[in-house]
Amino acid sequence: MANVQNPLAEENTSQFRKTIHNLEKRSQQLEMVVKISQQLTSILELGDLLRQVVVLTRETFNYYHVHIYLVDETRTILLMSEGYGEAGAEMKRHKHQILIAAPRSLVARAAREKRIIIVEDVRRDPTWLPNVLLPNTHSEMAVPIIIGEQVMGVLDVQENEIGGLDKSDADLLRTLANHIAVAIQNAQLYGIAQQELTERKRAETALKKANQELTKLNADKDKFFSIVAHDLKGPFQPLLGLAHLLLETADQVTPQDALEIGGSIYRSAKNIYDLLENLLEWSRIQRGHLEYNPIPLDLRLVVERAVNLLAENALYKQITLKSTITAPLYIQADENMLYTVIRNLISNALKFTPAGGSVTINQYNGNSVTAEKLTALVEVADTGVGISEKNLAKLFKIEDTLTTTGTAKEKGTGLGLIICKEMVEQHGGEISVISELHKGTAVRFTVPLAEQHMTI
Repeated sequence: MANVQNPLAEENTSQFRKTIHNLEKRSQQLEMVVKISQQLTSILELGDLLRQVVVLTRETFNYYHVHIYLVDETRTILLMSEGYGEAGAEMKRHKHQILIAAPRSLVARAAREKRIIIVEDVRRDPTWLPNVLLPNTHSEMAVPIIIGEQVMGVLDVQENEIGGLDKSDADLLRTLANHIAVAIQNAQLYGIAQQELTERKRAETALKKANQELTKLNADKDKFFSIVAHDLKGPFQPLLGLAHLLLETADQVTPQDALEIGGSIYRSAKNIYDLLENLLEWSRIQRGHLEYNPIPLDLRLVVERAVNLLAENALYKQITLKSTITAPLYIQADENMLYTVIRNLISNALKFTPAGGSVTINQYNGNSVTAEKLTALVEVADTGVGISEKNLAKLFKIEDTLTTTGTAKEKGTGLGLIICKEMVEQHGGEISVISELHKGTAVRFTVPLAEQHMTI
């Protein structure tokens, strides 16, 4: 007896086999989701995480295209944060974004409605937003990435055939999106923690550096004031001695003796006065109480004023003091500061130049390396004792102030040069020293030209 096939039994068997196949496929897909999720949990850097989400989703399930959007801080825009292949890279390069309120966007709809949006044939859907970089898209699914009630972003998947995405894909991607949401939240929290840690370390480093600088500054100032106190005390010794001698022998000294003693008293008092004046000037600079009011000034007149003040000192020491600046030259400077700089430099030059030497003030046009404007270069040059290479390195440093003695036993602390440097830099200028032992020294500084000289 021949076997009679039952069509209904065959149909049931076929349906059963199809169901088993679908279950096996579904099981395999869920295993893949678990594997993807396990890989994502170990990634804490957000950029790396998003790249892995896109690559693993695209290559595991062989979709036409995958990209992921994140909601911005204003919660009004979806930023395309990562995409697959050249299309994804191009969209990311151009910072592709979609308004959450946009009427034509499946991605925006998924974010607004907090549900998966599936379109089997996108070209027949009026809310679909075409993308020229993805010309073969025929079906699309936008899956919201949600933590609690808050949408964090949207996972967008596209296929190149009509009906290429269905409910099984929706179930699969919903599960994957839940794992992605947790991974993104962890990465964002990690990023915040790393930023806070970096800022804390930066603050600690800055505080440590500030404390070190403050400690060094206090030590330098202690040393500096110790030097100043010593050099203030020094000139008082001969001053008090000579005054006492004059007092005790007033009825015995000749006019010539009185003249010599009076000259010595004057010079000692002048040294003390100059030191005190510099000290007060420096103190005002440190406390920010020195006003800076630059105006157009004739450099020649400021130099002449300083030369006239110190002409008597030069005459007493038999030093030739002259300025080669004979024509008007207008600079943009604070008059009091500029005069203080030039006076200090000339006074220093006279102090360390022996009888028969010369101190000359010169001026050249030119630009400093860092100045944005044209500058005048002013030089105070002497034929004095010079400065050793070792001591040149100590100039302009408060911690290395030099207690030196001039050719007529004048006292010096180096404070004048420190003041000059700070005042020159206040003008945006630079100061430098060129010197050779037993041959002389040239101190040069730059100061901006006034506008009427900018075309030189």
